[in-house]
Amino acid sequence: MTGDEILPGTFLDPPREGRLQFTLEYDGKIQVFERGELREQIILPAKTPYQLGDLRRGTEIRVFIGLDLVWSISYKKTQSLEEKEILEKLRRAGGELLSLSHELAAVSREFKDCPALSRYLRQRKREGGIRRGEARILRSLIAKKKVPHTWQLGGGEAPLD
Repeated sequence: MTGDEILPGTFLDPPREGRLQFTLEYDGKIQVFERGELREQIILPAKTPYQLGDLRRGTEIRVFIGLDLVWSISYKKTQSLEEKEILEKLRRAGGELLSLSHELAAVSREFKDCPALSRYLRQRKREGGIRRGEARILRSLIAKKKVPHTWQLGGGEAPLD
């Protein structure tokens, strides 16, 4: 590979623009995995630039020359410890039950990179809503992620920019 090299390894976030540019010195192939399954395999002739886009958490990229794995990178789906801590806070949260079926579905999409948290929110929707304390925690989490829209959850609007 040429140009500004990115060290192999495991990272939480893909590049800001969600793309990587590859140019191999020799004929090779690039394999793209999502959630452990092969999504795409690209045969790349030597010295031919190729831009790989749509990178997100849960993606792993492997670059081969011949049968040799020469470079790989993966973007972790979640930080499981952080997700566990968030779930514990949500389970301990109290307050009155808020009926928010539509809003709760929208919120659970915001956490698609956190499978356990998404499952928890779907379960809460089936149970009829979330508690006011859970709503406060979720508003705070979404604000930290800087999600580019506004939604209403449990009284009070949370503008997010």
